[in-house]
Amino acid sequence: EGTEIYWFDKPWRRAVHEEPEAERDMEWQQVCMDSWDYPRVKEAIKQCTEPYAETISKLMFLPDPEYQNGQPMIVIAIESEDVKNEVMAHIDTIRKEQTLAFEVSASCSGTSWYLLITPRGASKGSAAMHCAKRLGYNPERIMVSGDGDNDVPLFQATRQGLKGTMVGNVCEGLKQWVGKKQRENVYQATKSHAEGILEGLQHHFCSMFSMDKDSNSHESRQQDASGQPAATSPKQEGVSAQRPAVVVTDSSAACVVVAGSAPTGANQGVSESVTPSCVSVSDRVS
Repeated sequence: EGTEIYWFDKPWRRAVHEEPEAERDMEWQQVCMDSWDYPRVKEAIKQCTEPYAETISKLMFLPDPEYQNGQPMIVIAIESEDVKNEVMAHIDTIRKEQTLAFEVSASCSGTSWYLLITPRGASKGSAAMHCAKRLGYNPERIMVSGDGDNDVPLFQATRQGLKGTMVGNVCEGLKQWVGKKQRENVYQATKSHAEGILEGLQHHFCSMFSMDKDSNSHESRQQDASGQPAATSPKQEGVSAQRPAVVVTDSSAACVVVAGSAPTGANQGVSESVTPSCVSVSDRVS
């Protein structure tokens, strides 16, 4: 749900059998934890779930030390959709009565329903914007992609200029939300999963990549009166003239794909411009 961000240190340069090293973005984790009163929220959720203890298969307070995780999220697993709806209604009532700042979203694994309680303002969309800022990309050079109802916050980031792609296996809830908002910068792919993301990249960025290539070729031929290469404009300083950096990861097509030439001298976990860059904000809970 965007409550965790991990940065990988060039995993493509490692041997196939080696696991890539991942570094948690502690700055983002602290931002999320500062966005709610966790002790009060924890007690409120305990109060809401106690009457349904027999029908709740899992209740995890991930910020607690026992989980050795620190992720700003409370997870409730419920087998029945009816019970899920009752618990959600109860939580919403308690939240309003106690004026607690948190969000509740629901997702289905196929056999169970999961209620995910997260700090207000912490979402896939805000995590995407945080990643964009750290990577140094402009919003128009970023595409968000998803397929589920809980990807709505991710697509809300398209209001800030990001491109969006709904893959072919998109659920009806997300499709209806996008339809109501009439987002011109959101594309409906015909293909599913990673193929749908590739289709979206082609739709949103094909002409942009061609322009980059033509522009870079033209700039490389420019010289000043002394025969030396022309000076780089302030707008171009720090930006590589190499091919665009694009890669796709697919976790049921819920990911953020960064497209465009990466700034040189990038931060930790950011690739050079000739190497693909991607950030995943998967909704997977283990």
